[in-house]
Amino acid sequence: MSNLYGIAVKTHSGHPVTKPLFYYQKYDDFLNHNRIFPETILEIGTFEGESTKILSAAFPGSKILSLDLHIRLIDFSARRERKPTERLQNFGSSVSHH
Repeated sequence: MSNLYGIAVKTHSGHPVTKPLFYYQKYDDFLNHNRIFPETILEIGTFEGESTKILSAAFPGSKILSLDLHIRLIDFSARRERKPTERLQNFGSSVSHH
C-alpha cells in the first residue's frame, strides 16, 4: 500500500506554489483503492521538485519522468536514498518570453 500522504505530511514545505497536501491524500486513496503500484510516473509541472521528492520516497522502485517549461535541478542531498537520480529524468524547455 502507498504511504504517499504520510510522506508528504512529514516533508511538505507549505510553500504557496507547491501542491497542497490534500492532493497527496486523494492520490493515496486512488492508488490504494485500485491496488496500483506505479513502475513509471510522469509528473508535469515540476517547479522546484517537492512533489518529485515525495513521489521518489513513496515509490522507491519507480522511474520518474519530470516535465516543466522552466526545469530546475532537483536537490536530493537531504535524501538517504543511494542514487535517486538514476531513476529520475528531467525534461524542460528554455523558452524565453519577449
